[in-house]
Amino acid sequence: MHYHLWLKPSGELFDRLAELMKDLRQRYRGPAFDPHVTLLGEMEGDDLCEKASSLASNLPVLEIHLGDPAYQEDYFHCLYFTVDNTPKMKEAHQQAQHMFGVMPRSVFHPHMSLLYGLFPSRVKQDIIDSLPHDLPQIGVADEIVLMRAESTNPQDWHSVQAYRLVEKGKGN
Repeated sequence: MHYHLWLKPSGELFDRLAELMKDLRQRYRGPAFDPHVTLLGEMEGDDLCEKASSLASNLPVLEIHLGDPAYQEDYFHCLYFTVDNTPKMKEAHQQAQHMFGVMPRSVFHPHMSLLYGLFPSRVKQDIIDSLPHDLPQIGVADEIVLMRAESTNPQDWHSVQAYRLVEKGKGN
Protein backbone atom coordinates (compact mmCIF):
# COMPACT_ATOMS: atom_id res chain seq x y z
CA MET A 1 0.00 0.00 0.00
CA HIS A 2 1.24 3.46 -0.92
CA TYR A 3 0.03 7.00 -0.37
CA HIS A 4 -0.06 9.90 -2.78
CA LEU A 5 -0.54 13.61 -2.31
CA TRP A 6 -2.84 15.27 -4.83
CA LEU A 7 -3.42 18.94 -5.56
CA LYS A 8 -7.14 19.21 -6.17
CA PRO A 9 -8.45 21.98 -8.41
CA SER A 10 -11.65 23.75 -7.49
CA GLY A 11 -14.39 25.82 -9.07
CA GLU A 12 -15.01 25.89 -12.80
CA LEU A 13 -11.75 24.10 -13.65
CA PHE A 14 -12.67 21.12 -11.45
CA ASP A 15 -16.27 21.04 -12.70
CA ARG A 16 -15.38 21.19 -16.39
CA LEU A 17 -12.57 18.64 -16.12
CA ALA A 18 -14.74 16.25 -14.07
CA GLU A 19 -17.46 16.48 -16.73
CA LEU A 20 -14.97 15.89 -19.55
CA MET A 21 -13.34 12.97 -17.72
CA LYS A 22 -16.72 11.35 -17.05
CA ASP A 23 -17.57 11.56 -20.74
CA LEU A 24 -14.18 10.10 -21.77
CA ARG A 25 -14.30 7.22 -19.28
CA GLN A 26 -17.83 6.31 -20.40
CA ARG A 27 -16.92 6.41 -24.08
CA TYR A 28 -13.62 4.56 -23.68
CA ARG A 29 -14.44 2.41 -20.62
CA GLY A 30 -11.72 3.96 -18.49
CA PRO A 31 -11.53 3.96 -14.70
CA ALA A 32 -13.01 6.74 -12.57
CA PHE A 33 -10.75 9.20 -10.74
CA ASP A 34 -10.99 12.86 -9.76
CA PRO A 35 -9.16 15.72 -11.48
CA HIS A 36 -5.83 16.21 -9.73
CA VAL A 37 -2.16 17.01 -10.07
CA THR A 38 0.01 14.51 -8.21
CA LEU A 39 2.26 16.60 -6.00
CA LEU A 40 4.04 13.60 -4.52
CA GLY A 41 3.61 9.87 -4.95
CA GLU A 42 4.44 6.50 -3.46
CA MET A 43 4.85 7.54 0.16
CA GLU A 44 4.82 5.26 3.18
CA GLY A 45 4.77 5.91 6.90
CA ASP A 46 2.64 6.26 9.99
CA ASP A 47 2.39 10.03 10.45
CA LEU A 48 1.29 10.98 6.94
CA CYS A 49 -1.87 12.82 8.05
CA GLU A 50 0.10 15.04 10.40
CA LYS A 51 2.69 15.76 7.72
CA ALA A 52 -0.01 16.53 5.13
CA SER A 53 -1.76 18.89 7.55
CA SER A 54 1.50 20.67 8.32
CA LEU A 55 2.35 20.96 4.63
CA ALA A 56 -1.07 22.38 3.78
CA SER A 57 -0.78 24.99 6.52
CA ASN A 58 2.42 26.22 4.86
CA LEU A 59 1.37 26.12 1.20
CA PRO A 60 -0.54 28.92 -0.48
CA VAL A 61 -3.49 28.32 -2.78
CA LEU A 62 -1.78 27.46 -6.09
CA GLU A 63 -2.69 28.53 -9.58
CA ILE A 64 -2.88 25.68 -12.05
CA HIS A 65 -2.02 26.66 -15.62
CA LEU A 66 -3.11 23.99 -18.09
CA GLY A 67 -0.83 23.55 -21.04
CA ASP A 68 -1.27 21.47 -24.14
CA PRO A 69 -3.00 18.10 -24.20
CA ALA A 70 -0.55 15.24 -24.61
CA TYR A 71 -0.28 11.47 -24.36
CA GLN A 72 2.26 8.76 -23.74
CA GLU A 73 2.31 5.03 -24.24
CA ASP A 74 1.74 4.03 -20.62
CA TYR A 75 -1.49 3.45 -18.73
CA PHE A 76 -1.24 6.34 -16.26
CA HIS A 77 -0.03 8.88 -18.83
CA CYS A 78 -2.54 7.84 -21.45
CA LEU A 79 -4.05 11.29 -22.01
CA TYR A 80 -3.44 14.45 -20.00
CA PHE A 81 -2.96 18.18 -19.97
CA THR A 82 0.51 19.39 -19.17
CA VAL A 83 0.57 21.75 -16.19
CA ASP A 84 3.06 24.61 -16.12
CA ASN A 85 5.76 23.91 -13.58
CA THR A 86 5.66 27.43 -12.18
CA PRO A 87 8.06 28.51 -9.43
CA LYS A 88 5.26 28.14 -6.86
CA MET A 89 4.43 24.64 -8.16
CA LYS A 90 8.11 23.65 -7.97
CA GLU A 91 8.34 25.06 -4.44
CA ALA A 92 5.22 23.12 -3.35
CA HIS A 93 6.72 19.90 -4.73
CA GLN A 94 10.05 20.55 -3.00
CA GLN A 95 8.33 21.32 0.31
CA ALA A 96 6.33 18.09 0.01
CA GLN A 97 9.50 16.08 -0.69
CA HIS A 98 11.19 17.61 2.33
CA MET A 99 8.17 17.18 4.63
CA PHE A 100 7.67 13.52 3.69
CA GLY A 101 11.35 12.64 3.29
CA VAL A 102 10.86 11.44 -0.28
CA MET A 103 13.81 11.64 -2.61
CA PRO A 104 12.98 12.39 -6.25
CA ARG A 105 12.90 9.36 -8.54
CA SER A 106 12.57 11.51 -11.62
CA VAL A 107 12.09 15.12 -12.67
CA PHE A 108 8.75 16.57 -11.54
CA HIS A 109 6.46 17.02 -14.56
CA PRO A 110 3.06 18.15 -13.26
CA HIS A 111 0.10 17.09 -15.36
CA MET A 112 -3.68 16.68 -15.15
CA SER A 113 -4.69 13.23 -16.37
CA LEU A 114 -7.93 12.95 -18.34
CA LEU A 115 -8.04 9.24 -19.13
CA TYR A 116 -6.12 6.16 -18.05
CA GLY A 117 -5.78 3.17 -20.32
CA LEU A 118 -3.89 1.64 -23.20
CA PHE A 119 -5.12 2.94 -26.55
CA PRO A 120 -3.51 3.30 -29.96
CA SER A 121 -1.88 6.67 -30.62
CA ARG A 122 -4.44 7.43 -33.34
CA VAL A 123 -7.31 7.09 -30.83
CA LYS A 124 -5.57 9.39 -28.37
CA GLN A 125 -4.88 11.95 -31.09
CA ASP A 126 -8.53 11.80 -32.17
CA ILE A 127 -9.58 12.46 -28.57
CA ILE A 128 -7.20 15.43 -28.37
CA ASP A 129 -8.60 16.80 -31.63
CA SER A 130 -12.13 16.59 -30.21
CA LEU A 131 -11.41 18.25 -26.83
CA PRO A 132 -13.50 21.35 -26.12
CA HIS A 133 -11.68 24.58 -26.90
CA ASP A 134 -13.42 26.57 -24.18
CA LEU A 135 -11.95 24.78 -21.15
CA PRO A 136 -10.53 27.13 -18.53
CA GLN A 137 -6.76 27.31 -18.92
CA ILE A 138 -6.14 28.67 -15.42
CA GLY A 139 -7.66 27.57 -12.15
CA VAL A 140 -6.71 27.14 -8.55
CA ALA A 141 -5.89 24.24 -6.29
CA ASP A 142 -7.09 25.14 -2.82
CA GLU A 143 -6.55 21.80 -1.10
CA ILE A 144 -4.29 18.80 -1.03
CA VAL A 145 -5.71 15.32 -0.65
CA LEU A 146 -3.89 12.42 0.94
CA MET A 147 -4.81 9.35 -1.10
CA ARG A 148 -4.34 5.70 -0.10
CA ALA A 149 -3.63 3.35 -3.01
CA GLU A 150 -4.22 -0.28 -2.08
CA SER A 151 -3.17 -1.30 -5.60
CA THR A 152 -2.45 0.32 -8.95
CA ASN A 153 -6.13 -0.03 -9.89
CA PRO A 154 -7.89 3.35 -9.49
CA GLN A 155 -10.92 1.61 -7.94
CA ASP A 156 -8.61 0.83 -5.00
CA TRP A 157 -7.67 4.48 -4.44
CA HIS A 158 -9.33 6.16 -1.47
CA SER A 159 -9.21 9.66 -0.06
CA VAL A 160 -7.85 9.62 3.48
CA GLN A 161 -8.18 13.33 4.23
CA ALA A 162 -8.34 16.67 2.44
CA TYR A 163 -6.45 19.70 3.75
CA ARG A 164 -7.15 23.32 2.82
CA LEU A 165 -4.25 25.39 1.56
CA VAL A 166 -3.55 28.83 2.99
CA GLU A 167 -5.34 31.70 1.30
CA LYS A 168 -3.20 34.75 0.53
CA GLY A 169 -3.09 37.12 3.43
CA LYS A 170 -4.31 34.49 5.90
CA GLY A 171 -2.48 32.03 8.09
CA ASN A 172 1.32 32.10 8.23
